[in-house]
Amino acid sequence: VVGEAAVVGEAAVVGEAAVVGEAAAVGDSTPPIEPCGNTAVTRAVGGADVLQLDVRVEDVEPGDRFLLCSDGLTRVLDDRALSDLLATEKNPALCAQGLVIAANRARADDNITAIVIDT
Repeated sequence: VVGEAAVVGEAAVVGEAAVVGEAAAVGDSTPPIEPCGNTAVTRAVGGADVLQLDVRVEDVEPGDRFLLCSDGLTRVLDDRALSDLLATEKNPALCAQGLVIAANRARADDNITAIVIDT
């Protein structure tokens, strides 16, 4: 996961690389900024000479569905709403479009990006 990308598979969400999350991962309970409900991107493509990736290996089965999205979507739609919307629309492109529409209706105040991939 790099930047704002998130993955939803079987209701598991992997969030963006953030100052608070990165500090907690290395045992630092005093991150360099105060958490204020927003996150700060700490890793991005082109941000450093060496790209540090979070890698997670999972088995992928036929029929699995993945959602790659910006945090503009996950900040306004909880896991239950995402799961329901992902299960409702069978066409991946229409599903992604529906997710963006739902986030806009929920008054998202950030950019919203969604890509749905079926195996």
